Amino acid sequence: VPPTGAKGLNLAASDVAYLSEALILWLRSSDVSGIDSYSERALARVWKSERFSWQLTKLMHRFPDDTPFERRMQLAE
Repeated sequence: VPPTGAKGLNLAASDVAYLSEALILWLRSSDVSGIDSYSERALARVWKSERFSWQLTKLMHRFPDDTPFERRMQLAE
């Protein structure tokens, strides 16, 4: 599986884990706090993954609108 595919699979597995925790809490104790916080919790993880992916993309690829400073920073990394 390529890294981009693996990222999606990992995020999907994480979503299942977060949602199952929330549903179990709700079914066992009628506590909806896990369901209420599910989206915020899942999105925080998604944005961290996107940030990492973007940093890696910027490191490995040149873009036409990169400034000379950005290209030197890329080489320094």
